Amino acid sequence: MLPFPRPPLLARIVPVGSNAQADVEPVRKSIREAIDKSRQKITQIIAVPPMVCEDLSFEFAYLGPAYSRIIEQSLADRDGVFVAELTEARAVEKELQLGDRTKIDRP
Repeated sequence: MLPFPRPPLLARIVPVGSNAQADVEPVRKSIREAIDKSRQKITQIIAVPPMVCEDLSFEFAYLGPAYSRIIEQSLADRDGVFVAELTEARAVEKELQLGDRTKIDRP
């Protein structure tokens, strides 16, 4: 069991056409990918911090959340990687430090 709730394994936009049978195949493939991902052993817990704009004009500040999300999605596609919310990752880190441990042993 994870020390925090598991986020969705997969989020995809699937276009709907006039042929229902053809529309189902990408969904079926996505479900298989999500099931395979859920069965992987978690070897790394990673959190992506929010991207902070340090420009004086803040012209590109609105892109920060999008960049963070792209990085999260790229990391989540890797085998054994669990992408957590930053606050949850910090809580895990604190738990490890308090117990003077290097890993969390959970069934």
